[in-house]
Amino acid sequence: MSPDSDAGIDKQNVLAAITGASSTPSAPPSRPVDRPPSATRPAVKPARKWIQHRSELAAIVTAFVGLLWLSVGIARGAWAPAILGILFGVGALAIWSLEVWGAD
Repeated sequence: MSPDSDAGIDKQNVLAAITGASSTPSAPPSRPVDRPPSATRPAVKPARKWIQHRSELAAIVTAFVGLLWLSVGIARGAWAPAILGILFGVGALAIWSLEVWGAD
């Protein structure tokens, strides 16, 4: 078969018949009207420092509360407050580890 044997065949029509699509390529969507940018943009306030580091603060507060409960449990000789303090410590460790691993 010679390379010019398909010179009279419209390849787009054949492809359209196979795929069931229209043979004419669709026109690209029209662009919206270009508008000049606004002269004044709304000012965006930067986030406060404590909001940016709220999970670290949560871990610190949780660890502090855990130490308080642990010390109360040890001072009273009761296991319930001490176990509660240990659970708060585990919670602080979980918050910290999620923050550290989430930063990666």
